[in-house]
Amino acid sequence: MKTSTVTIRNVCASKRDRAGNLAITSRGDVTVTLDPMAEAELTDWQWLTDTLSTEGVDQETHRLTARGWKVSHPAAGTIGLLFQRHGTRVHIEWYDPRAGDFMASGQQARLRHAVAQVVNARQQHGFPLPVDPAPPVVGPAPEVTRRLRHPDGTLVRYNGSVERLRGGVFRAEECGCLDSCGGYELHPDFPGSEMLLHVRHESVMPLSG
Repeated sequence: MKTSTVTIRNVCASKRDRAGNLAITSRGDVTVTLDPMAEAELTDWQWLTDTLSTEGVDQETHRLTARGWKVSHPAAGTIGLLFQRHGTRVHIEWYDPRAGDFMASGQQARLRHAVAQVVNARQQHGFPLPVDPAPPVVGPAPEVTRRLRHPDGTLVRYNGSVERLRGGVFRAEECGCLDSCGGYELHPDFPGSEMLLHVRHESVMPLSG
């Protein structure tokens, strides 16, 4: 068995006012670690696991199926112990810091429910565990603004990668290539210059005025 983490969702706190009205508030989620107990640790608790026997099974044989887990929290250390044998419910012991000892807290059919009972037992007896940090609030993704094309015939200054033509003034037209590149054809606005094809929107700046 491997170490695992278990998150108990929506751990609640309860409180009565002077009039006896009960108020229940959600504190948040609590994540704990579940560590399998070693054989030597289980032996120390054999007096308890022997009480989990089922009828019709030899005690020595039944002891071979005993399993145990330590429930711990980073801020509080070990907060409980869980025990189970084949075919039995999970026995729960929660650690009482005031008494300095483990206290029985019933049984559950599922391991996850047993972990939740340990966390809730501490909450009910005045030893609440710190809740998990709240996840960062992620706002909606910014809307993608559609880039406006310059109308055909717009005079632009070229600032692209063809260095010898950089800074030149051209008349922009929609590129008529078969690849539908979405760029511009740049027609020279002065004699002796070259026409450019497939020019990106970022490579031109419209002339004002």
